[in-house]
Amino acid sequence: MAEIAKQILARARALGLDRALALLFVALAFLLVIQGCRFVAAAVSSRGLADRVRSGIVAPERTERKALNEYDPIMDKGLLGKRDKGGSGPGSASAVNVFGILGSKALLGASANDAKLYSVGADIPGGEKLVEIGNAEVVLEKDGKRRTVKVFPTSPSTPPAASPVPDARPNAGLPGPQEPVAAMPVAAAPVVIAPATLNAQTLSGTSWQGGGHTVNFNADGTMKVDGQVDGTWSVDGSKVKLSVAGENVELDIQGDTLIFQGQALSRQ
Repeated sequence: MAEIAKQILARARALGLDRALALLFVALAFLLVIQGCRFVAAAVSSRGLADRVRSGIVAPERTERKALNEYDPIMDKGLLGKRDKGGSGPGSASAVNVFGILGSKALLGASANDAKLYSVGADIPGGEKLVEIGNAEVVLEKDGKRRTVKVFPTSPSTPPAASPVPDARPNAGLPGPQEPVAAMPVAAAPVVIAPATLNAQTLSGTSWQGGGHTVNFNADGTMKVDGQVDGTWSVDGSKVKLSVAGENVELDIQGDTLIFQGQALSRQ
């Protein structure tokens, strides 16, 4: 490379500076002309191609349109398989949940906020009829078909008490030779306290359970059934008057116990 550069410089000196510059200018002009021709050719070619694409590609016309009901199998297919149209969980648009049973009436609704009391034979939202009320479920009928709906939510069962783990050590629990045996304490006589009669003051802040449901009496005269349905309460003599979902219910006070239709409620 160094030899070639030296030869070019030697020839440039032999030709003279003016002639060398003239040759360089001619070479640059020739290169510019070539590049211009290539640019023009590319522009003409791309424009012709674009015109052919615009004229040749046309969106096909839709000759037939499917009815909306033909898409139902697609809509019924959920992310995790076939969607359950008759779900019984809360929040389903067509679900009817049982939030409580008060005597001969059942507290029904899609959610706790819109639940109402219904008697046997009443028509409920969704086109179903209440045909039977049990202890923890109701029977609904529609178009001659019946289904059973259990109370929601169900009361949690009390976990079984843990069994004591026996001590595997030998002579465990027996006093050693130097361990004094503690004297057995003498049991004191039990003190019997007469139960206090319930009133508005002693009921405030208490919780009662019956029929698989829990009722909480708040100090401000409000109450909650199963922690979801709101209501109000007041004491009138030996009666506790409840107002739940637009219906009035009365409980009897017998000493320190609440009675509803002959059945005692248990205090939690």
